[in-house]
Amino acid sequence: MSATEVADAAREAGNVAAKAGSWEKAARHYTVAIAAAPGDARGWCNRSLAYLELDKPLLAWSDATDAADSGTALAMKAQFRLAAAYEAMKLFDYAAATYRAMSTIDEARVRLAAAAVAKAQWEAGVLKIEAHDGAHKRGRELEAFKALMLMVRKGGMVPLTGKFRGGVDRDPAAVIAAFAPYLTTGAVVLRALPGRGVGIVATRDLPAGTAVHVETPLLAATIGPACYHCLRTLREGMGVPCACDRVFCSSACKAAAQAAYHAPLCAAAGGRAVAVLEAGAEIGMATATRYISLMWKLLGAAMVHAQATGTPLRPPPDTAPFCHLARVTDWATPTSGEAQPLFMVAQIMVIGCTQLRDLTGMRGKPALSAEWLCDAAAMVKSNIMVLHSSTPTHASRRGQALMGAGSFFNHSCVPNTMNISNMETTGATVTFTTVRAVKKGEELTISYLDEGAPVAERRAALRKHYGFTCTCPKCVTETTLAAPPDEPLATNMLIMW
Repeated sequence: MSATEVADAAREAGNVAAKAGSWEKAARHYTVAIAAAPGDARGWCNRSLAYLELDKPLLAWSDATDAADSGTALAMKAQFRLAAAYEAMKLFDYAAATYRAMSTIDEARVRLAAAAVAKAQWEAGVLKIEAHDGAHKRGRELEAFKALMLMVRKGGMVPLTGKFRGGVDRDPAAVIAAFAPYLTTGAVVLRALPGRGVGIVATRDLPAGTAVHVETPLLAATIGPACYHCLRTLREGMGVPCACDRVFCSSACKAAAQAAYHAPLCAAAGGRAVAVLEAGAEIGMATATRYISLMWKLLGAAMVHAQATGTPLRPPPDTAPFCHLARVTDWATPTSGEAQPLFMVAQIMVIGCTQLRDLTGMRGKPALSAEWLCDAAAMVKSNIMVLHSSTPTHASRRGQALMGAGSFFNHSCVPNTMNISNMETTGATVTFTTVRAVKKGEELTISYLDEGAPVAERRAALRKHYGFTCTCPKCVTETTLAAPPDEPLATNMLIMW
């Protein structure tokens, strides 16, 4: 069968499933149709409807955007689905603009009025939550909470669906083989640990103060006058300029960046793509900008892999070594459904996805639909570390590092290891050092949070941000004095950006 015949058959099978209300099956058929004929807007438009029915508005938005840009007779239908996706994400201003563009159509005018009512109701509800949940917060906690509520009012939240990712890439043996070469000392090894996935174990007795691993992250990003690759602070007038507008601390860093991720992206947007990404972030959204910058580098790494192997571009999180990393949305088994719900700020996801695809000219590419960005965000959330600076003038200029082997240091509220970074002196490099003596065969752990907080707070935070319940000795001992760790709260959601 030709590609067109494959697409037609898959699309028809999807239509049959849709008429029967089997939207998951319909979406799978439409995905096959899109892969066979990505230039045919019918597959994108039909899958957009399936995603709307499955309560996946961000994915519906992405597909509707591609269909609406096709210039075909389907464009108007796609515009309605685009507006519906905006409404589902609580992006009411975006929905209103889309409906106004179709104001000659009666149905569009009716939906515009309904969207205005829905916006007023949504904002009133969020304001009530803010008043109630913010009542007892003080200082920086209150300011952070207000900033979050402002984002929610402006962009709403979209959930990401958990899934099971089996296969060779996720097998512990494959994970260990992929990241063992990244370990920098013989003091530790990667090992599969029952109930804890892959962890890091001591190969010999280790005294306190032993540097067991020094990692250059897979990818890292920051904002400000720093080397684009290693993130070391650049002094005024120093640095090695690139052909684009980025600057490196040395020729070695420039060459490393080009080889790993930068070469395919260097000329994008006339060499100003990263500046465009940074300018696109709103005031107070520095964290979002760092995330999008990581996604940009991740995309570049996937493009390097595709060019080096002569293969089609795959979704960046599915390219080695990133495909071996855990994601917050992972299910433990095919039927478990155990992943903690992950909520994304819809506005940032829409802006980020649009920028990444537009800057590379890759709209309508199956590998770069919004789903890859969702998977990438879930992966980054599970494997990211915050980078710090010891200089007071740069203390607030933090970086974010997507870790490789370093991501397998599991959490404990009584850690035996700590991770140290100083962007001023070592850029994105992270050093893992023991804080007490460790026995041969003992797992090395770090703390993901303030281990001095009450057990209920620690467990709730770990569930919220990493999707697991801590069973370290400290938590087990203190559990009898704590409230249930997974007690539902109004703000108990895992939020990205």
